[in-house]
Amino acid sequence: MTSNRHIAPTLLITLCLIGCSQQVELHHGLSEAEANTIALLLESQGIPTGKRAGSQSGQWIVEVASPHRIRALEALEERGLPRRSQEPPQEGLMGLIPTPSEQQEAHLLRLSARVERSLLTIDGVLDARVHLVLPSPPRTRPDAPVEAKASALIKHEPEVTLTPEQLAAFIAGAVPGLSPEQVHVITSPLTPKREVVALSQYGPWLVATESVQSLRLSLQLLVCLWFLLLVGLVVYQFKIRSSDEQPPQNRREGQHGAPSPDQRA
Repeated sequence: MTSNRHIAPTLLITLCLIGCSQQVELHHGLSEAEANTIALLLESQGIPTGKRAGSQSGQWIVEVASPHRIRALEALEERGLPRRSQEPPQEGLMGLIPTPSEQQEAHLLRLSARVERSLLTIDGVLDARVHLVLPSPPRTRPDAPVEAKASALIKHEPEVTLTPEQLAAFIAGAVPGLSPEQVHVITSPLTPKREVVALSQYGPWLVATESVQSLRLSLQLLVCLWFLLLVGLVVYQFKIRSSDEQPPQNRREGQHGAPSPDQRA
């Protein structure tokens, strides 16, 4: 009976530790490069991260411990990760015989996706959205705009200096017939939602680095108290067992004392 009482708390603590360290899926269907980028970002913020191959070839899954899932999702959202697909639209999305306007729209989407991919190669650029307006042939759309225009939204790291003039010239150089003066660029530096606190892994817990020493001392004190409690329980059980094994006559003599010589006579 006593051993069962000792096993129950130990089993409960073990189950809690297993639950705290359980890995949950964060994102799936990633390329290996995307998985490495996400893992590197989360590890730099003190979030232990793992990755494994998915069910389909070339796809990867990123996992984190269950208690860190919300913070990991917030960190990825701030950085615009994983990046949205930059793939151009498929030709099959158009009709069997595409109209000139459909062909023009598909051309603009493909060209915009290509410019966005080029912008993402710039060091410090986190996300890019580009919208192009190019003139259509007069025979297909007489009311089409005469000159090409473009607008872009660039999200970048705060320490990176990117001027709208530089970005406008970059975009104009990638689109035939587009001049930098007709490109409107808005830059948006990343603003963290909250102050980043340095974190460290201590056992199954993720705590502030400056609190690791305090946590270690607290756990050591807790272990000492638990050890003393166990010793006290063992001594108490030993005394009870010794008392139960003592013959009744000896216990009465121990309670009333040994008989005097006169009583013996």
